[in-house]
Amino acid sequence: MAEPLTAGITRDRAFELLNEHNKDPFHITHGETVEGTMRYFAREFDPENEEFWGIVGLLHDLDWEKHEDDPMNHTIYAAEILEGEGASPELIHAIQTHTSDFNTSLPKPELQMEKILFACDELTGLIGARAGVAGCLTLTVLVSALLAGGDTSYTSEIVNLLFISFISGFLVVIILHRKPHRQQVLLCGFLTGLSNMVIILTIGFMTNNSMGVVMNNALWSALSAVVASVLCIALDALMEAVFRLATPAKLLELSNPNQPILRRLMIEASGTYHHSIIVANLAEAAAETVGANPLLCRAGAYYHDIGKLKRPMYFKENQLGENPHEHTNPYISAAIVTAHTRDGVMLAQQYHLPQEIQDIIIEHHGDTPVMYFYHKALKQADGQAVDIADFRYDGRRPQSKESAIIMLADTVEAAVRSMPDPTPKAIEEFIAKLVRGKIDDGQLNDAPLTLQDISKICRAFTTVLKGVFHERIEYPSISPAAAARLAAHQPKGEEGREESQVEARELKRVTDVAEAEREAEEVLSEESVEPSEQEIEAAEEQAEKEELEESEKSAPVEEVKDGRELPSSEEQDQYED
Repeated sequence: MAEPLTAGITRDRAFELLNEHNKDPFHITHGETVEGTMRYFAREFDPENEEFWGIVGLLHDLDWEKHEDDPMNHTIYAAEILEGEGASPELIHAIQTHTSDFNTSLPKPELQMEKILFACDELTGLIGARAGVAGCLTLTVLVSALLAGGDTSYTSEIVNLLFISFISGFLVVIILHRKPHRQQVLLCGFLTGLSNMVIILTIGFMTNNSMGVVMNNALWSALSAVVASVLCIALDALMEAVFRLATPAKLLELSNPNQPILRRLMIEASGTYHHSIIVANLAEAAAETVGANPLLCRAGAYYHDIGKLKRPMYFKENQLGENPHEHTNPYISAAIVTAHTRDGVMLAQQYHLPQEIQDIIIEHHGDTPVMYFYHKALKQADGQAVDIADFRYDGRRPQSKESAIIMLADTVEAAVRSMPDPTPKAIEEFIAKLVRGKIDDGQLNDAPLTLQDISKICRAFTTVLKGVFHERIEYPSISPAAAARLAAHQPKGEEGREESQVEARELKRVTDVAEAEREAEEVLSEESVEPSEQEIEAAEEQAEKEELEESEKSAPVEEVKDGRELPSSEEQDQYED
């Protein structure tokens, strides 16, 4: 049984002292963090003295804020303060052990909890974590290594290793953030290796280690980072296959239209295929605005309706003629339509699609009812009760942002396509109405989306659909040939129009003459004979004659109104046909 230890000061008074000598909130929080960590380990290694070790952790840096420029005497000033407050020698001794690496005259850690304090101070200060189970579990491995070795220098090496790992990991996250390209992985390996080398060299120079050892460690660290990036690329495909991971590279591969199941969808259910493309564009744009995975949204949208391959003609977008639902019982029709999510999951499993894609397939309709067949059943019921549960999908509601986005995109695309006049304003209002319907039905209750996220999604949908259903100019209802003939028969009282026509004829004459000269030159070049002036004049006369004949050709005129000849009815009928 451990010997009871007394602090000679209460926890409340210790906290007051901490606030009296430290004004920076970080230092106060750090003291509380170390206190919580020490209490956690005390319950494991010295439960009878938990309160004592908690106070030790709380006051271990009592004097640091005022004397951080004098680390050699750190805790010596704290000892003076604590002695004035009546603290026990055991408390002062335990606090001073964690600075023995700065001042060799101070006592070294001997007790297990003193060694734990040494580790906790450096690590909690490094990661800035609050006291809690997660932080304590992180420290468990390090403390265990410390207890096994019994040397504080070993802990310093561990801390250095953690620092290097933290910097390297942070750099990896920055470089590879939504960068699925293999070149980025290689670049990450080189940059990480470079950063590791710099850190190791810096720490080595600061600790006065042998230059040979420091350089050797730095080079091996840089090389290991590069080798790790190469192995990452080499093993990527293997990890994807073994664990069914939806990596960025895998999602890009699944988005390729040459995938067997997508080719089937394009051939056997072309309407569903093109619907899925637009849904993918909507989902990807929305995912970018709310911090979801745009690659997963695009790939999931491509595959969300693959279950329609089982009965493609029972879905409106694939129907070219008669609708089979017109002669089918509404209950059976609803069962066929709602089954496409289950059929889609079975196909996804058959083609070994990632679990994330399978979740999107089963969740993109949630448990929404098929209202068209429900209302059809009500009309045929003759006043009898109709259970709406018979017309609901049996999938689960969206559990992720990506599933929720695809649900909304799927609903919006299908509904907006059916609008008679999809103006920008009407599209915006219709989208808001459809999304409110999903919210009211509780379909988004399990998705991690805020109201702000939903508003951003609606704006993204509106932007994309405005581009799809953009306005076009209205083309004239007369053919170019008929328009030219009308222009040739305009009243000659308009001087400007006559001048334009004269310029046009003159331009055409010059063009014809130039073309005739060019053809003559080609012939002469082949025969190597210089043309005579008579031949050139004859060619020009022939061109002028052809121009005159062309201008005299006119369409039959049936009537003249206000001095203007109109095209014949046969010509107008020809255009209309």
